[in-house]
Amino acid sequence: GNPIYESKRSQKKLDAPLVRLIIPGVFKKWMIAHQKWGGQNKIPRVSTNRQIADGLTEIAGFSEKSPMLWSLGQASLSETLH
Repeated sequence: GNPIYESKRSQKKLDAPLVRLIIPGVFKKWMIAHQKWGGQNKIPRVSTNRQIADGLTEIAGFSEKSPMLWSLGQASLSETLH
């Protein structure tokens, strides 16, 4: 697991995760836009701000009323999809 994430969740410093499905290629476009695609770059992990989430939302063209949004605090994604 991710000890930073686990620590923040156990201390109630993070809200329940929101999961938004995105079309293929959005994350790659974000990585390219931030010069993080290819070679030795790592995928970002836990962040204390919304910079990554907001960037992906902008590239994907989502609005706050997007139907592809789930709160994992209420139901698991697998339960929601079935």
